[in-house]
Amino acid sequence: MVLETLFTAKTIHRHPLLMVLHAIIMSSIAMFIAYYVFRENSSWLGIAFFTIGLIPLMETLLKHEEKKEARHPGFAPTFLARHFNILQAFAWIFIGLIISYAFWYSVLPVEMEKNIFSAQESSLTQIGQLKSDLSGEGMFAAEESPCGRNAFCWFEAIAINNASVLALAIILSIVFGAGAIFLIAWNASIIGVVIGKDVLALAASYTQFGLFNGLIAFSHGMFNALGLVPHGLFEASGYFIGAIAGAIIGIMITKRHYYRHEPGTIAKDAFLLVITAFACIAIGAAIEALVIVSSF
Repeated sequence: MVLETLFTAKTIHRHPLLMVLHAIIMSSIAMFIAYYVFRENSSWLGIAFFTIGLIPLMETLLKHEEKKEARHPGFAPTFLARHFNILQAFAWIFIGLIISYAFWYSVLPVEMEKNIFSAQESSLTQIGQLKSDLSGEGMFAAEESPCGRNAFCWFEAIAINNASVLALAIILSIVFGAGAIFLIAWNASIIGVVIGKDVLALAASYTQFGLFNGLIAFSHGMFNALGLVPHGLFEASGYFIGAIAGAIIGIMITKRHYYRHEPGTIAKDAFLLVITAFACIAIGAAIEALVIVSSF
């Protein structure tokens, strides 16, 4: 109960940036509770505990959004402008989780690291293997691989994967309200581990700075992560918009009393938001495909 009420929905509406601090505190506590109680499964349970702790606050925020949508209907772009605060909340949660996971990955002892980040490490290994297979590295020549230097092939593979995640996020949001937080947290943890690995690699270059070694390496690692922004911005936005659309549909379905125009209006606007979310995913996939091909 204490963590759930760390910040109220009213406070978050006024200061969405506080979600960064909220995400860092809650994810850190969830991470260590999962490690010390369920060590072998701490990687997944840390995210699950974080999600459970955040759902009450997000449910309150999303219910407020549904009320605003019902009382002041409008076309999807207008919706995005009117609900910018909730989009900010999702974005700051995402950023806070990335910072938290990057920090703990780079400072925790190897023994703890192996348990707390085991699922992320496994996922990154699978992603690396898939990229290797598609690009033709290792046993195959790039020209003989499924994608190689074919940008459209890369776009198709990335878009299908990300669209599947978006569809699942929408379904989870409809069924569980803020359930998509779990998927958003999972993706943020993957990025955090990638940054953490970069920080550890960079630390050796700053040993001459003594006590400031870690801080400088961490800052450098976070700066390098800006390379993920061009495509990551669109992908994350797609997930956030889809999660909001799904949650509003779910909340509207569970209500017993409606404004006369409410079901039709929310269904129409939610549909437009879902289309917008998939468009963001497609743009992000196109940018990422071009980046991958240009790196060959």
